[in-house]
Amino acid sequence: MVISVVDLLGLHPDPKPGSVRPDGSHLSWQLTVTGALLNSAGTLWGGVGLSAFVAAAERAVGRRCVWATVQYLTPIREGQQLHMDVDIGSEGIALTQASGRGTVDGQPALLAIGTFGGDGPNDLQFSDAPKIAPPQDCELRSMPHPWGGGMLEQIEQRTLPGMAMPHPDGHPGTGRTMLWMRLKDVDGQPVAPEVGALAVLADLAPSGISEAVGRPTFGTSLDNSIRAARLPDPESSGWVLLDITIEAVVGRVAQLQARMFDESGRLLAVCGQSARLRRPSRRA
Repeated sequence: MVISVVDLLGLHPDPKPGSVRPDGSHLSWQLTVTGALLNSAGTLWGGVGLSAFVAAAERAVGRRCVWATVQYLTPIREGQQLHMDVDIGSEGIALTQASGRGTVDGQPALLAIGTFGGDGPNDLQFSDAPKIAPPQDCELRSMPHPWGGGMLEQIEQRTLPGMAMPHPDGHPGTGRTMLWMRLKDVDGQPVAPEVGALAVLADLAPSGISEAVGRPTFGTSLDNSIRAARLPDPESSGWVLLDITIEAVVGRVAQLQARMFDESGRLLAVCGQSARLRRPSRRA
């Protein structure tokens, strides 16, 4: 059975007054932050906030996400309830603009904005996928404590031996990391190909920071963005290649971007974020 990203996140409509459009679609949504939605710092996995906005807005406007970004205002912790309100701006013939405001206990927690629509006859690609062995020929990448747990338990990762590891002598690396990844829920059910699912996977991009700086380090998302090209083929294996580039690390903030490809080399999305560097810890 394939589940939707809405089911993966536990996202559901918030029945507050005035939140239902005339066509029956919902503008207000909510989710409870469970342990399965956390990052290694014990706060909300950055891609979850972006995914929640994308999924809610897509269902509100009836169009697929083309681009979206989220800015985090405060850490969101286990047990808290995130309320996501979608505000629809301009609705054109081909595109719709929408924004989102996430609150916890009535206080602002995140801000989001995005563009939806863009369907048309053109289907051109100018970005080539890197040459890397297919996932079945790569080794399983496990995340030991305190790096694992939370959302990482639901993302299968495979990479070439040593590709994502920091230099044994602590020297800075190339800033380039590639890994295969596949998203499933806590029961092992695959997640349907949606932009929201790609947004969750894209938040693995900070895993390339360790190789770049030359020591075990992870990044906590300050913002997340995704520019979607295509969706994965529903009949595919679900594997997505993440080609990560750490552009710079300055003032304990990493600036990074990544490209996402399917197994046939089709570009799915381009994503990016700023991430605050942290050493391994279970505390935010």
